[in-house]
Amino acid sequence: MVSNQKVVRAVLALLVAVTLVAGGLLAKQPEVQAAPDPQTTTPRSITVIGQGTAYSAPDIAYMSVGVDVINTDVITAVNDANTNIQAVIDALQGAGVAAEDIRTEYYNIYREGSYGPVAEGMEQPPANYHVTNVINVTVRDVTQIGNLLATAVTAGANVVNNISFDISERSALQTDARTAAFADATARATELAGLVGATLGEVLSVQEGDGGYYPLASAERAQGGGAGNVPIAGGTLSVSVTLTVTFAIS
Repeated sequence: MVSNQKVVRAVLALLVAVTLVAGGLLAKQPEVQAAPDPQTTTPRSITVIGQGTAYSAPDIAYMSVGVDVINTDVITAVNDANTNIQAVIDALQGAGVAAEDIRTEYYNIYREGSYGPVAEGMEQPPANYHVTNVINVTVRDVTQIGNLLATAVTAGANVVNNISFDISERSALQTDARTAAFADATARATELAGLVGATLGEVLSVQEGDGGYYPLASAERAQGGGAGNVPIAGGTLSVSVTLTVTFAIS
């Protein structure tokens, strides 16, 4: 009886050992890795940067003109400045500028005086008051900018802050620059693909960066009086576009 029990115990111990070993072997079996899907792999590609620029003559201009008056009495200075700038506005409107194309750009009053020590027996000299009134004028016929500037100065303007030119509708110019930039990118990519023995394929992505818009300012701050027709050159304006384009290659 005792002998049978020993046999049973031995068999059970052997079964437990076999089970543990089998479990360890199963745990150590490597995982099966799925083969990569050829359709999900990143295609071969070339990325290039194309640049394009389009040019056009300006069709609109802006000028800032005004008056600067000096007087020891601030009220007198203000009244004189008001009278002078109104004369400039009336002259510009008489020359064909619409009222809505004239707006006040800058108005300032400041006191200019001597703050240093005064010699004994001398009085402090009276302070001068400066009154400046500047208007911005939109000129829709750029060929008239010189005539209008002369008109303003003749009417009493003694301040010219800036004259600039622009293009009223830039969308067509931007389209031309964008087309040139894409053509440049395609030419670069074709050349690079040929160098590596590849064939250029479809466009995978396009990213646009604004290369810049360059208006031309023809005159800066100046002061003076009396004028004939002022020669002003509008020149040429440009719009630039940069495209980053990625092409597939095979």
